Amino acid sequence: MQQRIIRRTSFGGSTPSLRRSSVSAKDIQAIQAALAKQQPSESLILCMVVVVPLLSFFYLFLIHQHHGSLPELSIRRPIQCNYHIRILFGVELHPTILDIDVKHFVRSRITFVIWPLFIISSIYYQRNMQGKITRSLMGCSLVQLLYILKYHWTEYLAFNSLEYKRWNCGIYKLWRDMVLFPVLYCSSISIIAQSQKSISLITSLGLTAIALFFICITFVIDKQKYDFRRSKGNMKIGGLDPFFIAAKYKNERGETSANLLLGSGYWSKSRHPNYVCEAATFLTFSAFQGLSAPIVCHVPAIFITGFLLNRVWLDESRCLAKYGQSWMQYCNKVPFRIFPGFIDFFTVNIC
Repeated sequence: MQQRIIRRTSFGGSTPSLRRSSVSAKDIQAIQAALAKQQPSESLILCMVVVVPLLSFFYLFLIHQHHGSLPELSIRRPIQCNYHIRILFGVELHPTILDIDVKHFVRSRITFVIWPLFIISSIYYQRNMQGKITRSLMGCSLVQLLYILKYHWTEYLAFNSLEYKRWNCGIYKLWRDMVLFPVLYCSSISIIAQSQKSISLITSLGLTAIALFFICITFVIDKQKYDFRRSKGNMKIGGLDPFFIAAKYKNERGETSANLLLGSGYWSKSRHPNYVCEAATFLTFSAFQGLSAPIVCHVPAIFITGFLLNRVWLDESRCLAKYGQSWMQYCNKVPFRIFPGFIDFFTVNIC
């Protein structure tokens, strides 16, 4: 005999009445079992991997065929290589559609919107499937949502990054922002939501504090350079006049321009202190899974760290080619790439 669920309802000031629900406890268990067997995330990932590259290819093919006729915010000279490489890495720096910067729109309005929605869905999933929300999921969700909030609140800093200024909008860039990064960003939350294990309260609070520290220090470091260049060097850092080098270069039109290379404040410790804090932030996100998690669960965070280290090498190469002797002088003033006092072992010194 099935156990019936009896609920008492009241409407305004009327007399309470009883009504029987047609859903039994056994039916609820069957529904929960069916939901547990579903794997919507795998279908979503498969769809993104297959559909997004195809859409990106046809969009980039359109840009390639109509190069110079589409509206754009800035033009970069097309790379001299074969047809397939130009489609893969793009020929336009900032292609626009209806005055919308496609490259920035994909990054900020798709990647950084899918991520918080996935976090909220993970919390809802664990609450329904396991009947509780673990400390690991709460801590990791909190710091990741704050990281996303920081990105949107300080969106102007993204426009000042070297990647935004140099990377063409190609199929690789679109696929990376719409497929690869959402999978990497959401991996730790997904694993924690599926697991019933949790770290201790003290560990969770400690990791939350560490993650918040790195998020804040990354913002402070990026904003220090932004404010310095915006003021054209007319500002104090630590109460003193900052050290900088006016590095001259030739722009796309062949005209001579100059950028100020900051060598004071946080930027006197190493040439890429923001990358250090960014990598540490994602490693902290992964640490919420606990030490008992298999090493494969931490591969996404390790991959992002390696991606940032590779970006250091690319930035160094580009700056050397762009600024020449001025960059070598800057390297002599700030000798360390990443860690202050730590010899760079993963790349050859180009300075």
